[in-house]
Amino acid sequence: MLIYLSALERRKFVALLAGLFFFIVPLSAQSEEDILFSSAKNRIPDDLRGADSLVELLLKRLDQEEFASDSFLAKANYLKGIINYYQGWNTLASNYYKRALETRHAEQNLSFAEANWNNLGVIYDKQSRLNEALNAYYASLRIAEKLGDSSSIVKTWINIALLDGKKENNERAIQITQSALNYAARHKDSMSMGLCYQNLGMFYRNKSEVNAAESRALAIFRSINAYANMASLLISMGSEQIDSENFRLANQYLEEALSLGIKYGMTDSQGAAYYLLGYSHVLSGSGLELVPGYLNKSLEIIHSTGRRENLSEVWAAYVAYYAQIGDFPNYLKAFQKYKDYRAENTGEATTAEYSEMQTLYEVEQLNLEKEQLRLDSERKRTTLIILLSALIIVLIAVAGIAVLYLRLKNNMRTLYQMNLAVANSVPVSYLDPSVTVTDRKEGEEDIPLTSLYNAIVRKIEQEKLFLNPGFSMDDLSAVMNKSRRYLSQAISSGGKTNFAGLVNGLRVNEARRLLASSAGSLTMNEIAEKSGFANRISFYRQFKEITGFTPTAYLEWSQNPAMQELEKEEE
Repeated sequence: MLIYLSALERRKFVALLAGLFFFIVPLSAQSEEDILFSSAKNRIPDDLRGADSLVELLLKRLDQEEFASDSFLAKANYLKGIINYYQGWNTLASNYYKRALETRHAEQNLSFAEANWNNLGVIYDKQSRLNEALNAYYASLRIAEKLGDSSSIVKTWINIALLDGKKENNERAIQITQSALNYAARHKDSMSMGLCYQNLGMFYRNKSEVNAAESRALAIFRSINAYANMASLLISMGSEQIDSENFRLANQYLEEALSLGIKYGMTDSQGAAYYLLGYSHVLSGSGLELVPGYLNKSLEIIHSTGRRENLSEVWAAYVAYYAQIGDFPNYLKAFQKYKDYRAENTGEATTAEYSEMQTLYEVEQLNLEKEQLRLDSERKRTTLIILLSALIIVLIAVAGIAVLYLRLKNNMRTLYQMNLAVANSVPVSYLDPSVTVTDRKEGEEDIPLTSLYNAIVRKIEQEKLFLNPGFSMDDLSAVMNKSRRYLSQAISSGGKTNFAGLVNGLRVNEARRLLASSAGSLTMNEIAEKSGFANRISFYRQFKEITGFTPTAYLEWSQNPAMQELEKEEE
């Protein structure tokens, strides 16, 4: 019995693969990483082993680089995903796509992220994890809509429609694809329109509707020179005609697909076309002398690319061919080859999942080791930078310290003297005593702003209201029995500051006195608390801003014998 994929299965398989090459970022700079990436990309899908070797070499280079490019790491994982998908290692492929999505490059390059999500959906679909496939497609769709990328939007809706087709919900699949087609038409996206027509041909049950949709798709692809799409559609149409026993038309479609494959170097199209042409001639019983050439060419392509998914169908075609011409010895050889491959394939399928999980575990372990090495390298690099920076700073400091020391000491002495003077004073008014408030509550007496400002300062100072960390304008308004606006105007006009500035200034004054008098017996947290600050951070910030000293530096100056004498003089 001849074993082969049905036309519907082949068309679905082609449609699922269509998303894989939607996005691979073109690179301009020709660094060694650029060359490795481009070379690996160009080998897919014809030379998967070579592509995988180049990507591994790229990853090895990135591991050795101290400042590895996050974008190349992301793209390398993306290529590994494609390579493993083509080799049938779907779990590994999905793992690489997820790893690519975790990079900063995926966060910054939405087109790259969209492609990874779409390919994850393809894999989940192939694994019959339909809910996860749908979630991945919707993630892809949200990004595509954000980018306004009509091609990606249509492509993702097509994939969602394929999920419905897989559930045999053809009516919904047609509805979704038709909506995608209308969207593509509005955006004048010919490629997407062609894909929509191609997929409508998969969902229609009426043969005339199928033929019409596929003819429209082919005409569109032909008009825009989309040769890869033309070839895959012609192969699908040829397969359908073989199923319908219309061998003449099937051969016509397949020969055109083969011609395109040869002309544009598409080995996938060549392999499929050679196999189906041989199969068509076997079934029709005409042109049997061409069959060995077609099937041998298909075998050569399978062996050169390492893609063996159609190998059993090719040997089945050989079996049918030798039976047709009555060559019993070769029939037995071909049948044995077919049986051997089926047995081998069954054995591989039995252990494939275990082997894949084993490989996945080994890859994860290797990545953990690489991450640890990277962290160790970063720590060493950071330590080296710190040491070098410290050395440079020390050298600069040593070179300039003789010149700066006396000047700095004199400046700090002057600043400390100014702080002593301020610490022993209270805020003064900048207003003319005759200036009065211009806006007050009804019933409030007409008090000059300078008098009100001085009264505010005295009240806060005498009753130490500023020592309360929660002291607010509302509290002051209640204590002074004046409106907030009235008090605010007095503080702004009289003190050239606001309420917070006034209170923080008084708190800093209190901190100055405590630092000078405590002689280090109080901790900085205690100083901050006793000065009315809510926390140490606020205390340090306000103290530095107002005095020019950190609290610690101010304490050190206050303990200097010369400064202590100066304090006594100030008192």
